[in-house]
Amino acid sequence: IPPATFPRGSGERPDEGPVRPVAVEGFFLARHELTWGRFARHCVAVGKALPSREIGDYPVPFRAGDEHPVFNVSWE
Repeated sequence: IPPATFPRGSGERPDEGPVRPVAVEGFFLARHELTWGRFARHCVAVGKALPSREIGDYPVPFRAGDEHPVFNVSWE
């Protein structure tokens, strides 16, 4: 996805205003989901901590296995 600028906000809703330009850097979008297993191997190789694999607390937390797609990862 190439870099672009887009208008963010709303002139109609006070909690979303004002409208202002926001620049987004380009990024790569993969064709296949990244699994926790592959992401964990990458994090170990580059010395990064893994984010939490748990979602929610009802009725019990769900903990993703190595074959599940990665979540809780920021674009940074």
